[in-house]
Amino acid sequence: MALTDDEIIRARRVLDLVSPTEVIRWASNQLAGGRGEPGLVDLAATYDHSADVVDRLLDQLLSASGLERPDEGRAALFVAYAIARDIVNNNVAASQGAHQIAFLNRWQQDDPGIWGFVGLADDWDDVPHLDWDRRQSLKARLEQETRMSAIELVEGFESRSVR
Repeated sequence: MALTDDEIIRARRVLDLVSPTEVIRWASNQLAGGRGEPGLVDLAATYDHSADVVDRLLDQLLSASGLERPDEGRAALFVAYAIARDIVNNNVAASQGAHQIAFLNRWQQDDPGIWGFVGLADDWDDVPHLDWDRRQSLKARLEQETRMSAIELVEGFESRSVR
């Protein structure tokens, strides 16, 4: 099952990957895009950009949809899913996405989908140190492996219920 934008922004906030101000900006953009839930209005309209207030309002928004705040492990899985989806949709470069997902390993070390990106990120780090021909060959292989790993992560996530 695909995650909602609300769940993904909440997961990023749980891991402190976005600031409270960025969350308020996200809420404003959601309103501009046509959404109008009262909780979203409250979030976008708050003048208090403190983490406590923004997190409380974000939790209320999720609660209104019957969703709970994820713990750090689940939040890391949610964010990894969002990044993998961006890799698949060509919204983020494979090398950048591999590094972003590998970074999430600090919160979720048990998931093989995330763990596999740690190795890919290390391989991407080797690319600049190779001669031109080997660099091009490795980049092409890593691009393909990263995209395939991203597809597997997205499909695996959507086929199970992690919420």
